Amino acid sequence: MNPWYLLFVLPGTVSPDLVWAQTKSGLTVPKTVVEYYDANDVKLASAENAHHKAETVYLDSLGGTETMFYPSGSPHYSTAYSDVKQPVKNGEALSWYENGQLHTRENYVADKRQGELTVYYPTGKLKRRDFFAQGDFTKGQCFGVDGKPVKHTDYEHYPTYPGGPQALLRDISRNIEYPQDALRSRLEGQVLINFEVGRDGRTKNVTVAKGLSPTTNAVAVRAVQELKQFTPNTQDGEPVVVRYKVPVNFAID
Repeated sequence: MNPWYLLFVLPGTVSPDLVWAQTKSGLTVPKTVVEYYDANDVKLASAENAHHKAETVYLDSLGGTETMFYPSGSPHYSTAYSDVKQPVKNGEALSWYENGQLHTRENYVADKRQGELTVYYPTGKLKRRDFFAQGDFTKGQCFGVDGKPVKHTDYEHYPTYPGGPQALLRDISRNIEYPQDALRSRLEGQVLINFEVGRDGRTKNVTVAKGLSPTTNAVAVRAVQELKQFTPNTQDGEPVVVRYKVPVNFAID
């Protein structure tokens, strides 16, 4: 398994726009989180100058449903998670055309596609019916706009980094300049970084999932921000935003 992994939904860090709820355990957790983005899918600090938004409704302290909206305000896609922040998809995932017509319907179990994936044309006619077992494609059929079967093609083409996963990790390492304070204190360890590959193939919304120190965290974030452009992910022929988690290691020779 690669040391980095693909996750195809959109962002999940808490913004100031929160509604709070009380859990059974007595802990206070955000019930609804609203996040705002510009036209390039870069997360904004507030609704000012926002192009579109995402809304996450939590069922508990970990799981919930995240919905991304078109600039018009109509829902674009919605995904259920057992853990929003990791994130781990679990349940139904839906997407719509801007006219409100259902585009895709699929299901996940423990972050793997399971069962039927259906894709529709904007007219509502069936375009694709694929089947998956624990994330693996098993069978499927594609249809033309006239409803007749056509040659089956892969639904998803995953993003690629120039040179592959090992080149990605190598470039991150090359982008790192060991912080002087960490060298002086002989600090070693790993920073886990969450980031997204946008529809243009560029890294966006780089955040620290698990930190080591303020300076090493900042260096790790910058190293990922400086990565080369990916070939973007596509689903049903359309580019989509995807999430990655990557380890950034700090070791003194």
